[in-house]
Amino acid sequence: MGGRNLTRRRLPRAQREANLQRIVLVTSAVVGGVVAVLVILALVNELIIVPNRVIATVNGTEILAVDYQDRYRYELGGQGGQLPQGQISSNPEIEFGRRILDSMISSIILEEAAEEAGITVTEEEIREEIELAFGYDAGEPEPTGTPTATPIGAEREPTATPTLVFTPTPTITPTPDPTITPTATVEITPTEPVTITPAPTPTPLDEAAYEQTIDTYLTNLGFASSLPRDEVEDLLFDVARVQLLTTRLFEAYEADVPTEEEQVRVGIIRVSEEDSVEEIEERLAEGEEFTVVAAELSEDQITNLRGGDIGWQSLEDLEARYNEDFAATIFALDEGEVSEMLEDGETFYYFTVFERDVRQLSAQEIRSRRVEEFNAFLDEQRETATIDIREDWVEFIP
Repeated sequence: MGGRNLTRRRLPRAQREANLQRIVLVTSAVVGGVVAVLVILALVNELIIVPNRVIATVNGTEILAVDYQDRYRYELGGQGGQLPQGQISSNPEIEFGRRILDSMISSIILEEAAEEAGITVTEEEIREEIELAFGYDAGEPEPTGTPTATPIGAEREPTATPTLVFTPTPTITPTPDPTITPTATVEITPTEPVTITPAPTPTPLDEAAYEQTIDTYLTNLGFASSLPRDEVEDLLFDVARVQLLTTRLFEAYEADVPTEEEQVRVGIIRVSEEDSVEEIEERLAEGEEFTVVAAELSEDQITNLRGGDIGWQSLEDLEARYNEDFAATIFALDEGEVSEMLEDGETFYYFTVFERDVRQLSAQEIRSRRVEEFNAFLDEQRETATIDIREDWVEFIP
């Protein structure tokens, strides 16, 4: 009888243990399934959803998070993984991220302007651009996207200064940081004006040396940016393409730049003491030569050795050198006439015009004027562009 009681007591316990084990297994399976689902969802979000989110649009063209992040890593890799020095910001990472986003926006606007002008570049021309930047000249391909396709004039509605600088070494030429207000529709201030200047001539390479150099460059930059080599090569190709389009667009731009302009040869006397002012006025009133008074009394040590002569100046030059009021006063003087005393803070000035003439501009001056006009054209393009940026764009900085 005792045995029967023992058997009856053991069976329920065994069943309970089996039930408990079953519950543990089921619970573990459910928890494991939930964890697996969460992991899959996280991976889908990280690898598919987030990269394909649109962080900005420019005239309807989308900038995806994955492209922005790749570009950020590429540019940062060009800095050896270090943020550019000299950025005045409490958060240089965000400032650097702003510059990258602005560069991508500028590139889109530039490409639209080039397309409207009928300017295109081929893969062969882009490869040659890269080769020449590294010092290898395999011969010039025949340009197909000639900048004479559609002249660009004042009738075009412009925007965007390209900021991409193509360099043959894994470094990036820093540009001033654009101001991007993180709102749904953002006004971005123009970036640094385009400077169309010849790049330093690299040491000439033969084909074998070039292949080795470009291979080392891509490998090192890939390592520094944590990007696959093929992506680094694609990004380099894109940078060179934008640079080439910039050059072609500049060549196509028909700026209304004069080849000559009215200028005056100006003399200056600058002092900071009121006693000197009295002496200057007395001596000039007595008919003493302006150059003699300037040589003896002017505190401008650069010009007083030349009798105050600062050389030929246009109205625009004077405005840049002084201010609009000073410039207007100086430019209105007749030859030999001396201005009234002009005051700027605690500094006193007298000006005269030695000569006035319509002078031919130098080739460099004409080119500089064309660059100024081109930058103004790009600024107008940017102002008329529709640029929308996600409020949380900073969350996509890698």
